[in-house]
Amino acid sequence: MDKQNNSTPAAATEAEILLEQLKSGLISVNDVRVKLGLKPLPEANKKFLTI
Repeated sequence: MDKQNNSTPAAATEAEILLEQLKSGLISVNDVRVKLGLKPLPEANKKFLTI
């Protein structure tokens, strides 16, 4: 049986947009975490983490 991808195209697009915004410096790591429903990290200060 083939594996099915459980993500929807809209979810993939939203993730890609978040990644591009993060890479371009428009949003911070913690902003992305909050949008994904995760708690912000105190050590993830602004957008200076390497992906």
